[in-house]
Amino acid sequence: MSSPTPAVGLVSTAEENSLRDICSVLFRHKWKSILLFLVIVGVVALGTFTAPDVYESEAKLLVKPGRETLTVEATIPQAQTISVRRTTEEQLRSELEILNSRLLAERVVEQIGAKQFLSACGIREEAGGDWWTRIGLRKKLKAQDLAVRELMTNLRVQALRSSNILAVTFQSRNADLARRTLDGMLAAYFDRHLEIYQTGAAVEFFDRQTENLHHELEAAENQLREFKSGVSIADLKEQRTRTIARLSDLEAKAGDVAAQLVAARSKLAQLEGSLAQLSPTIVLQEITGAEYRYADDARLRLFELRLEEKELLSQYPETNRLVVAVRERIRQAEKDLEGEPKTRTEVTTGLNLAYQDLQLMVFSERATAAALSEQQQSLEQQAAKLRTELMSLSDHETQLARLERNRDMAETNYRTYANRLEESRSAQALETERLSNVSIVQPATAPMLPVKPRKALNMIVALILGVLGGIGIAFLSEYLDHSFHRREQVEKRLGIPVLVSIPKTDKLVSLRG
Repeated sequence: MSSPTPAVGLVSTAEENSLRDICSVLFRHKWKSILLFLVIVGVVALGTFTAPDVYESEAKLLVKPGRETLTVEATIPQAQTISVRRTTEEQLRSELEILNSRLLAERVVEQIGAKQFLSACGIREEAGGDWWTRIGLRKKLKAQDLAVRELMTNLRVQALRSSNILAVTFQSRNADLARRTLDGMLAAYFDRHLEIYQTGAAVEFFDRQTENLHHELEAAENQLREFKSGVSIADLKEQRTRTIARLSDLEAKAGDVAAQLVAARSKLAQLEGSLAQLSPTIVLQEITGAEYRYADDARLRLFELRLEEKELLSQYPETNRLVVAVRERIRQAEKDLEGEPKTRTEVTTGLNLAYQDLQLMVFSERATAAALSEQQQSLEQQAAKLRTELMSLSDHETQLARLERNRDMAETNYRTYANRLEESRSAQALETERLSNVSIVQPATAPMLPVKPRKALNMIVALILGVLGGIGIAFLSEYLDHSFHRREQVEKRLGIPVLVSIPKTDKLVSLRG
């Protein structure tokens, strides 16, 4: 429980030392701080009370959605018009740029007079303007250019937030000049605004385009009329319906014929397969065991050849050519007798009546398939002819739709440009009456009190800057001062305890003296 007490004591001691250090720093450099404070306050006060009074005239303009904001006369090929809708923010920016243009400033200066304007602003023409010009860092301007620059420098135009209002202000040393200049700016602005948004050329353009589109509409109507006179629209639609119905019937018949043809060909294939399995003739009588004279004669010749071989072997050796020839003839005879039966079978045949009946059915079915094939070809030819006729009718309908579409498009373009022509004529009439979508909410005010210099605010700022500057110069001087002023600094730097410290006072100095 005894541990927190020393901690609190240490904290409080540290805070007292820190506050004492700050006070000691300010006390040691009090003259520097006071001097800087007086200099800052004096300079600001001198500048504030010697500066000339500046007066401000203010006017406010209301930018309403109107003909200038809704459309922009812009055209593209094919006699079409693009309608561009502009936002309020874009319109405000456009009007702001017009107000800040140099052309308006030049017109106002010409109206007031360059020398009179400079004289009222307290600028000497022979001096050439500001200090930059006097010391040669900026080119010397003529009176007209100098007055225009002064006007544009002191003119302020801004759009008020969340509104359609433009605030226009002008500051000058002369209160009457501020009001006159701002009045001149507003008058020049309205003239320039009407010049920019004038629609005289638009009326001529839309009049010319409307006449051209009227001729195009007449040409499209004539083409449609000629096409309708050459092709009967009612017959065309009815004929298309009949053609589609006939084509559907032919396709249905062709389908039936195709099915019958497939069935006939399948039946024909079955009949032909069955016919291939039958023989045109059948066996009526078969006699087995009859003599086969050819085989008997061949055996007899073979026997004679073998006898001849024995006779030759008895007279000649085996290598003799006669013996070899006889043996060759024996082998040939044996070979001929190998496949010959010993007896012969006699067969008596006659016509197969089932084969003949089946053959008649095959011939009949082939004729039926051929007839169905020809009928299918005929139906396909008729269907192809109807399809060609239907395509021709479709082409006529497409051409009719194209002509009607051209007529409708030409009529739409003609009506559009006719309406735009009327709008342009109305806008031109409004320009003639000098009506605009910009209204003056507040005319240029006659300033009663100067807006600059703001003496109270400047003095408050001077006092704050003086106090902060005095404190800052005190701590800066302390930071740059490397001498010892307290015992702790000596102990920290030298590492030895201080036994005695004698404060420096004026009395001690006098005793030593």
